[in-house]
Amino acid sequence: MTMKKVRKSDPRDGWYEVTPTEAQQMLDKRNKNRPLKERRAQRIAGEIGDGRYRENGETIVFNEAGKVLDGQHRLRACILANKPIVSYCVFGVADNVFPSFDQGQMRSGSDLAALMGFQYYAPVAAVARLAIRYADGTLATTGTQTAVSTEALRLYMKRNEDQLSESIEFVMKYRNGLCKLLPLSHVAFLHYMVAPKSNGKAT
Repeated sequence: MTMKKVRKSDPRDGWYEVTPTEAQQMLDKRNKNRPLKERRAQRIAGEIGDGRYRENGETIVFNEAGKVLDGQHRLRACILANKPIVSYCVFGVADNVFPSFDQGQMRSGSDLAALMGFQYYAPVAAVARLAIRYADGTLATTGTQTAVSTEALRLYMKRNEDQLSESIEFVMKYRNGLCKLLPLSHVAFLHYMVAPKSNGKAT
């Protein structure tokens, strides 16, 4: 690797275990921040509680005085889950860079399915998301849908790779006759749910 290091690290930078009590203290003393979205924090808290939260290098960022600039949703989730989290913390970042945080686009389910090697990645991700919501009882035809975390989606697609691919390939093969009234992903979802119980007669 030939990258040139241009900034000396703050000696406080590093991996930390953050307890719920410490997370609350950090939030109480944080700088003026974006509105905290409770639903997003609850989603992350669910991952922490289920053991699906990953220490992926995403940072909690502090200014020179040790006040949180970025990472409030993970801290709130730590409190809601009442479990410690481990995160890489970066200190000494100037307050005036705050508006530049989170400008990158979050990786979509389709992006994730493509990275996992699915040929029809968009419908695979859509069917997996529908199946997860169906299983946990949050699938609805109207209103705001419950968010499905990236990690939950990844695990589901990994565990059900063959069946998901089979349903999508079936629908792609007969799409002209099947997908006139319903979206392709909905038809594939119906096949996905019925096929395991039909002993091969769903096709």
